[in-house]
Amino acid sequence: MESQITTNFWGQDSDKAFRYLYDKYASTLRYFSAKYVDDDATIEDVVQDAFLNLWEKRNEFKTESTIKAYLYKIVRSFSVDTIRRRNIANRYAEKIVLEKEDQEFFLENIVESEVFQI
Repeated sequence: MESQITTNFWGQDSDKAFRYLYDKYASTLRYFSAKYVDDDATIEDVVQDAFLNLWEKRNEFKTESTIKAYLYKIVRSFSVDTIRRRNIANRYAEKIVLEKEDQEFFLENIVESEVFQI
């Protein structure tokens, strides 16, 4: 069955073969991504992006086992990238909050010094 699916993967029945692969691997890939990412919507995005990436590179694969390995590799990579982007966004948000607090403290000190001069 494996060679039949991959032979047709980029042939005339590529849509059917792609559906077969999606149905076979999507749920386990969601579970795999959940080991890295805790948000259901993000997990779904990661899996969808992995299959989109597979579709775009479908002619590079010769067997279903290479497709399966590729899907797991790309889901892990996309999941880790998501974590990195979140961490960067969180650090940036924290920095903005701290800068705002510093600005408010600075303005309060100016007002206070002006009040004491009067």
